[in-house]
Amino acid sequence: MGEWCELLKNIKSNKDSFSKLLDNMNPLISKYVRLLYKNDREDIRQELILALWESILKMKYYNSDGECLSYLNNALKNKFLDLYRKSKKQNEIISIEIDETFEFPSLIESSYEFTELIFREDIKQILRNTNGKKQKISYQILLMEKSDAEIAKYFKVSRQYVHRLRKSLYLHLKNNYFGGNKNE
Repeated sequence: MGEWCELLKNIKSNKDSFSKLLDNMNPLISKYVRLLYKNDREDIRQELILALWESILKMKYYNSDGECLSYLNNALKNKFLDLYRKSKKQNEIISIEIDETFEFPSLIESSYEFTELIFREDIKQILRNTNGKKQKISYQILLMEKSDAEIAKYFKVSRQYVHRLRKSLYLHLKNNYFGGNKNE
């Protein structure tokens, strides 16, 4: 039996030996921490250390140093992959929530995809700068092309309010995106 096998056996009886193992495994743990998203580095490090500890407690065979190192490496790798999947899934959920908030009908022919993309991002930005009922009404005005009367009836507001909001949005678009006179 090698040095690693003896160290792992000692950890089960003497918990202080774990710090020596941790010092030896620190480069691998640091590598996995760097590969994950940069937020919550300390939490990720602690999760990996816990996975290392749990893997040592589950170990039953100590045949060779290579086998022990492979086992520990696989335990850390599996925990890393698990954390990566969770992080990726969380980021996808956040991006899906943002994208589902604003559904865009096709506005421009496919030959102008880049222009359409820029226009959609500009509209998203305008909608993000508003909130609540005003945001929903703006969405109906800019993208659904509904009349003032339809929008006013649906949101139970005055037609004049919808018309003022429409004029304000169109003026903002004209001034900021179509080179209109900003003094109007």
